[in-house]
Amino acid sequence: MYLRTNFRLGSISTSLRNKTRHHDHQPVIAFTNCDHGEAAPRSTQVKCRIDRGSARFAATYLCELPASRETGSPHYNDKKTPGGSVSNEDRRRWNERYRGGAYQSREHHSAILLEWQDALKGHSALDIACGRGRNAIHLASLGFDVDAIDISDIAIQQAAQLANSMNLRVHWINHDLERSLPLEGPYDLILMIRYVNEPLLSTAIKLLAPQGKILVEEHLISDENVIGPTNPEFRVQPGSVQQTLGSLEIEREFEGLIQEPDGTWAALVRVLAQRV
Repeated sequence: MYLRTNFRLGSISTSLRNKTRHHDHQPVIAFTNCDHGEAAPRSTQVKCRIDRGSARFAATYLCELPASRETGSPHYNDKKTPGGSVSNEDRRRWNERYRGGAYQSREHHSAILLEWQDALKGHSALDIACGRGRNAIHLASLGFDVDAIDISDIAIQQAAQLANSMNLRVHWINHDLERSLPLEGPYDLILMIRYVNEPLLSTAIKLLAPQGKILVEEHLISDENVIGPTNPEFRVQPGSVQQTLGSLEIEREFEGLIQEPDGTWAALVRVLAQRV
């Protein structure tokens, strides 16, 4: 049975999932159970090797809830990850970060959302590895009906509070992204920012609506003195994102150094691709 749990400024209501999206003006926060991405405000592109085209991206979520769990609390996916408790450890680690105030200074959406905003079109959107929700909230402010998913229930709670304070509606899902997505789609726009998971990216493509677009930004493996993960497992090889998105039409792409708003440098790949 598919349910959507709506949390409305302290009052709680549960409604059966409906194919029709709602457009009331009251802030609605839908919880369910996710992993992480990060991003940043306006940036400067330099030393680019690739840069072409134009495009947009989207996202959305629907969660399968047991009928007995009709509450306004976050829905947690309690199934164990095959082979151990890695997902539980990941959730604990991310929760500790967010409890400690990690990423609180990053209230603004990722720079690429501003720089490529002309390409962001459609109605439904999905933000994968949404963290504290700054990109999901930005999409909601643009009029998108947004689903946002992350492994940290603490991050989801913080994101929901922020969206509520801005009178914006986002459907928040707490879920381990190392497992299959509890989503149906289709989405006009899917966003995957600085979260490396190639199998998940391949799955996300299948959730795109006809003419739907996906926007991906990842840290590149680089010999330059750049910010970002020190573990190469959390970076990608040049050209690898484009290869994963090979079934789509690439509208914009960039690989090179980006100067972040704080003056630091990042080696990034940015790709915007459309399902045709």
